Amino acid sequence: MASPTLETKSQLIKEHGAALPLWTCELGNIPEDSAIPDGFTGRMILPRVSGQKFAFKPGQYLEAAGGREHLESILTQNDVLYVPLFVGETYKPADWPPKKMPDFNEHMDLIATVGPRVKAVLTGNQGPELSYRKESRSPLANVALCSRFIRHIYELFEPLGVRTAVGPMDRDIAQDCYLGGHKHMRQTLASCGAIAFCFCGFTLIPGAYFDNKGEEIPESVRMISEWRRGRSIDVLRYYLEGIEVWGDIWENGGLEHGNDALMAEAGFKAGVY
Repeated sequence: MASPTLETKSQLIKEHGAALPLWTCELGNIPEDSAIPDGFTGRMILPRVSGQKFAFKPGQYLEAAGGREHLESILTQNDVLYVPLFVGETYKPADWPPKKMPDFNEHMDLIATVGPRVKAVLTGNQGPELSYRKESRSPLANVALCSRFIRHIYELFEPLGVRTAVGPMDRDIAQDCYLGGHKHMRQTLASCGAIAFCFCGFTLIPGAYFDNKGEEIPESVRMISEWRRGRSIDVLRYYLEGIEVWGDIWENGGLEHGNDALMAEAGFKAGVY
C-alpha cells in the first residue's frame, strides 16, 4: 500500500481528530520552508540519500538536507532534527563505543548552531535508530548499551543547550519494560530528560492496527506479546509514566483505526504520523 501524502494525512486528522499531538515524519523529504503542515504540532526532519539506509559519505548529509543554509532557514522550535554522528546504518549499528563519522566535527558545529532553537536533535547508532539488540547476547546487555549511548549523547548535547532525542525500536523498549525491570533505558531517559521516539511504537499496544504483509512487524508483535506474558497494559503505562516517549502510530490506517487513542491511554506523549 502506498503511503498517504501529507495532504491526505492532514485531511484525515481533520476528519478523525487525534488523541495525541502529532509530528509528521517524511523520510528524506526536506521541507521547502518553515510551515508546519495542517493538523500537525511539528515535524521530524530526517535527511537521507535516496536509496541508502542512512549510510552517509562525507558531505552527503548536508547535501541531502538541501545545504546547511537551507536547513537552518526552515527549522522551527517544534522540529526534531536528525543529525548523524557515528559510523553505522540501518541494521548495521555502530559498535560501542561508537566510532565517529568523518563529518562528526562539522555536524557537531551544526548541532551547536541549530540545536538550541529546535525541540530536540535526534541521533542513533544505526541511522536515526538506537539498538544493540542484534549484537547483544542478552536483552539486558542490549538495554544497558542503549542506556550508555543515551548518556553519551546527553553529555555531548547538554553543554550546548540541546535536548537529546534517541530512537529505540519497539523491541528495545519492550525488553527494558518487561525484561529489564525499568532499570536501564527508562532511568537514563528520565535523568537526561531525553525524548525517545520509538520506531513502530504502536506494536507495543495489544490490539493496535497494522496491515503489514511482511515479516518484521508481525514478528515484533509476537515477541512483545511473549515478553508481556499476559500482563495488563498497566505495566507499560507505569513504564511510560514520567518519561517522554513518542511512537509511530502506523501511517497506513493507524489514525483511522484509533492507534493514537490506544497509545495516548498507554502513556505515549506524542505520535509520529
